[in-house]
Amino acid sequence: MSVTKGSPAQTAGLEPGDMIVSVGNEHVTNAEQFRKTLEKVSPDRGVLVLVRRGDQTLFRVLKPAPAGEGGDKGDGNDKDKEDEPQGDSEDQD
Repeated sequence: MSVTKGSPAQTAGLEPGDMIVSVGNEHVTNAEQFRKTLEKVSPDRGVLVLVRRGDQTLFRVLKPAPAGEGGDKGDGNDKDKEDEPQGDSEDQD
């Protein structure tokens, strides 16, 4: 997992390399499940996240960013931004 500086994930204490095991009462096995589960969470309340970091098991409270704030889904993973087109790729004369 990547963690974007200043993201809700970083604020919750998540670090690069952490493995998310569950969000609330839902077991997650991949980034897509993680994102979908977070979409159900109210930014006002947050959710308990179970994390594996090396040989440690940790609990963190994650408060997703409200929809539309900064383009970050609150998960700390900015891969979606990298996949988006970055403007017109054709040369113009």
